[in-house]
Amino acid sequence: MAISNGSGMVSKSLSVVVIGGLSTSTFLTLFIVPILYSLFNPSKKK
Repeated sequence: MAISNGSGMVSKSLSVVVIGGLSTSTFLTLFIVPILYSLFNPSKKK
């Protein structure tokens, strides 16, 4: 959708925003959340 040649400017803009949002949320979920979790909740090793 984001790279289509159609004339729908609103549709293209909306698809770019959706793809950007999905990419950002995936990055946050896979990288930032585990890093913050490990910083604020250190595991207690015996």
